[in-house]
Amino acid sequence: MSAIVKKKKKIEEIERGTRTIDSLGVAFGKGNLKCFLGNINGVVDVIPGDLVVNAILVAMVAHANHPSDNVIYHLCSSLGNPITYNNLQDYALSYFTSKPWINKDGTPVKVGKVTVLTNMESFRRYMFIRYLLWLKVNFLSP
Repeated sequence: MSAIVKKKKKIEEIERGTRTIDSLGVAFGKGNLKCFLGNINGVVDVIPGDLVVNAILVAMVAHANHPSDNVIYHLCSSLGNPITYNNLQDYALSYFTSKPWINKDGTPVKVGKVTVLTNMESFRRYMFIRYLLWLKVNFLSP
């Protein structure tokens, strides 16, 4: 019984992990990310996975014989080397242009710049023009 509970918890952890910035990268690479609500010049805290893993390994070795509950490790900061959403978009565009996602039918996905919406009013307007207007027209026509 406990194996089933552990398995379910692991699946939940994996699902939570893919709800972060990874999902934006995957959606962009598949050509599904059409718009983004936010400040294109906003700074993003992105910590490379290998840096985190290396820090964990060093901390384990450093505290193997001296366990402590009061240790905090600071790896990096966005103040020292900031990355903006604009940088991320440029990096993703460059990457997926040179190494496109391949669809199930074997064709490469072409990606382009994402429409960045800076406030809720522009988001509502975009959603209305792009989706809601066409839905209303389709439901009103016989």
